[in-house]
Amino acid sequence: MVAGRLSNKKGILRDLSAMQAAGIKGAIIFDAGSSSYQNMEKTKAGPAFMGAEWQELFHYACKVADSLNLELSLNIGSGWNDGGPWVTPELASQKLVWSDTLLQGPRALDIPLPMPAKLYQGTFYRPIVTLAVKLHDNYEKVQQLENFEIKAVHSIYSIPFTKEGLGYDWNLFMKPEASPVHEAHADLNDIIDVSDKVDASGRLRWQLPAGKYLLMRFGYTATGIRCQRIVRVAADWPSTT
Repeated sequence: MVAGRLSNKKGILRDLSAMQAAGIKGAIIFDAGSSSYQNMEKTKAGPAFMGAEWQELFHYACKVADSLNLELSLNIGSGWNDGGPWVTPELASQKLVWSDTLLQGPRALDIPLPMPAKLYQGTFYRPIVTLAVKLHDNYEKVQQLENFEIKAVHSIYSIPFTKEGLGYDWNLFMKPEASPVHEAHADLNDIIDVSDKVDASGRLRWQLPAGKYLLMRFGYTATGIRCQRIVRVAADWPSTT
């Protein structure tokens, strides 16, 4: 299976016929711009994705492929990362965000919880859960896991590239991190879900038990990732992947 862009009917007939003669059983129409590398020759842009001219060529390609008994598939967006102008923040790719509040109990709470930072467009946020985590007495002595910021994936761009510069270092991301036995900030059975005590504005009203607690307000926001290697105006399209 190979990828290509729709340019003109003559080219479509030539390319699909050559594939069929070579024993290739199908192709995928992948509308994309040129590589971002400056030393590469740029590909001339074809018709705008999903425009009238593009749709006419796509219909023609389907008819030719059918006549040659080839399977034809379609990438559902322009460029890498699926997306388009119809993608709203709610439908775009998302990431987990949270804020922390450290408090000592017992005490009655009637406080606003801070909004997580780095929200898409500064405001887009949807709540998931608010947890009250009772900390161990020695929690301050517990060392943070190595590469914690990378593994938290606040952004894929926090993952470094390999030494060769050939993509992200996923081995570093997936590397198991050693942690001493019984060394932890808290126990699972000391985590309380207090989401029903938080109103729509993020205000928490609750009787905090004795002990030191970390209140964690979890939600999600859009990553802000845009389509890449796109054609023309698609540069401003938000991504869903």
